Amino acid sequence: MGETEERSVKRIHYPLAEAIPQEQLDAEIAELERIEKLPLIPKILGYIKLGGPGFIGAAFTLGAGTVTSSMLSGSIYGYKTMCRCGGDS
Repeated sequence: MGETEERSVKRIHYPLAEAIPQEQLDAEIAELERIEKLPLIPKILGYIKLGGPGFIGAAFTLGAGTVTSSMLSGSIYGYKTMCRCGGDS
């Protein structure tokens, strides 16, 4: 492998995500960075506030333990916890 080796990166197309204005994404990033700097209890409340009614619906459907462990896993490991189903990528 030489210095001029080119890396091929497979781009995934997400039409819904691409439709979100960049200003809105920047505002969400700024809000997440603000919440990250808060003490523990306000931080938890900030994340719950961002979760909205989806958190309550998931808790009723899946159970509080499953939702909590999934949220903690996602917050620690991010997208690495997502299952990759389908063909080679």
